[in-house]
Formats: sequence, structure tokens, C-alpha cells
Amino acid sequence: MFTIFAVGNLTRDPEKSDNENAPVRICVAINDPFHKPPDDVTFLDCEVWGKTRGFVLEYLTKGSRVAISGTGYTHHWTSRDGQKEEKQAIRCSIDRVAFAGPKPREDEDDAIPARAQHESDAGEPADDDLPF
Repeated sequence: MFTIFAVGNLTRDPEKSDNENAPVRICVAINDPFHKPPDDVTFLDCEVWGKTRGFVLEYLTKGSRVAISGTGYTHHWTSRDGQKEEKQAIRCSIDRVAFAGPKPREDEDDAIPARAQHESDAGEPADDDLPF
């Protein structure tokens, strides 16, 4: 087992089972920063438990950019087609999930400009705009 920290995109909507105590399953695609996709993409099959499970179900969808942390482990099995070769995959049990990208907007006309989001109600510039 090992600790994993990663940033990537969900490849599909979170999958939940009928059992409320079962984990939510997600798959996160992580691009190699030194190569352009699809040359080197790693796919992590993840299970999300506890309170984080509810967050994932309520707020995340296919394509959401997320930062995850948790415990990774390797999974071994023998192929079904009669071959004796052994397969291996990395799976994760996720403790924390956070948004890592912009909030998706359905209606751009109603969106608040980014600059207006950073300014206070008094009209003073945000800390980002100060020269020191």
C-alpha cells in the first residue's frame, strides 16, 4: 500500500450501488505533464467512502477536474482467456476529494465576471490587485 496524491479528470459520472454503505466508484484520468494525451494517460479506479462519498455524488460529474488523496494499492489477477500471464492495476481508496478546476457554467449570460467575484462589497480592490 502507498499514499497517492493526484490531479485529473473524471472519465465518467460517479457510480453508486443500491447499498448506501457501499463505496462510490470513480475513474480519474491523469495526464503526463511532459507528453500530450493520449500518449501517456494513467487511469485510476477509485473507491470513495464516508462523507466524501456524498460530496462526490452531489457535486461531481464526468469531466470534473479533481484533486484526490488516499491509499493506493496494486490489484493482481490472471487473465480469463487461458493465458498464464498475470495482470496488474493500481486502485485507490480515496480519503479526500477537492475541486481542481473552474466551476462549470451552464448560462454564461448570468455569470459574474471573475474580477467582480474578487472585489468586496465596498468596491475596494481585492488583495490580488494591490501592487505590494
